This record gives sequence, C-alpha cells and structure tokens, in this order.
Amino acid sequence: MTRVDDPYSLNVDDFVVHAETETVQRCPAGFRPLASVHDSENGVTKTTMPTEACAGCRFGRECPVNRQDGEFRLTHTAKERRLTERRREQATEAFRENYRKRSGGESTNSGLKRRMGLGRSRVRGLQAVAHAIYLRVAGWNILRAAASPQLRARLQAALQQTAAALRDQVSLPRLTACLSDSPSPLSALKIVGLCGRHATCGAAIAA
Repeated sequence: MTRVDDPYSLNVDDFVVHAETETVQRCPAGFRPLASVHDSENGVTKTTMPTEACAGCRFGRECPVNRQDGEFRLTHTAKERRLTERRREQATEAFRENYRKRSGGESTNSGLKRRMGLGRSRVRGLQAVAHAIYLRVAGWNILRAAASPQLRARLQAALQQTAAALRDQVSLPRLTACLSDSPSPLSALKIVGLCGRHATCGAAIAA
C-alpha cells in the first residue's frame, strides 16, 4: 500500500492519476504502466509498472511501488491519494500559519462546550438562550483569567499595594463612611477609588 507517514517522500499523489477512472497514467519518472485497473466495488486501483523502468529507477528507494512476484506493482485507493495530498499540504509553513489562528478559536469553543456546558441549552427563547450564552462566556473568561499566572501576580500585587495604602492613609471611620454609601461590594470599590467627599480614600487607591 502507499506509504503516507512521510509527506515529503514520493507517494501516490506524485503519480499522474486520471481523476474520473482513478487509473495511473504515468509514474513520477514519466513511465507509463503496463496495466492499471480500478475496481469500482472496493475502490482499489492495481497498477503494474514495467520491470525495466522500475529496476534501475533513481526514485526506487522512496517510490511506493513494491516488487511482488517479479513484478512492480502499486496499489492505492482514492481515499489514500487524497490523504497523502492533504498530509503534504499540512506539512507546509503556509498551512501551519493559517491553522495556528484557527487552533486558538477551536480550543476556546471546545472549552465552552465541555467545561461550561455550552453544547446544550436548558432554556428556550431567543432572549433566554442569549442570556445563558452570555453568562457561560463570562464564566469562561473568569476561568481563563484565574488560570493566568501573570494576571494572578498583577492582581495580587495590586491588592497588596491597595491594602498597604489603606492601612497607612485611610482612617477606619472614613473608610466605613465610604463603604456605607455603596449598595454592593463592586460599587463600594468604585466609591473608595473615586470618592469626592473623602479625598484621602481616593488618594489611597490612586497610590
């Protein structure tokens, strides 16, 4: 059968093959076969090459043609030919560059489906489905952010700096007054950082 492990070696894709009949017309060295018969039932094409052409061929070591019972034969299918063509294309730098961009998106889609359950929706209706997708994507972003060592380090440094600034510059009564004005923890942080009444709090966060 055709060797497809090395995309750069000779394979059936280097032979001139008729697109409709799947029969071999010429080999890579330019020789015509003695016979090339395609079996439509099993999809196998059996080709016999002339002995005088293959015996001293310069491509003999890497050619997929095998010597059997004193004859040089090539057996292939249309699927094998397409596979060798595809593998040779995948070995090119242009293919790797294009696939590099796609692989990033594919990994995100896979994570959303496997870890966030985005492959199956438990709600109905356009608005409900859109809301569910939004929440799952937000959850995925949080997971990816938590998995980032650089982001964790930056966040930890920022929290330590803020805590130190608050200890040194903000008195407990003033900080309590800022936080009491906020309806939620997130808005409390925003008030502490942008407070107009307590300049000391704002200066602490800005520091």
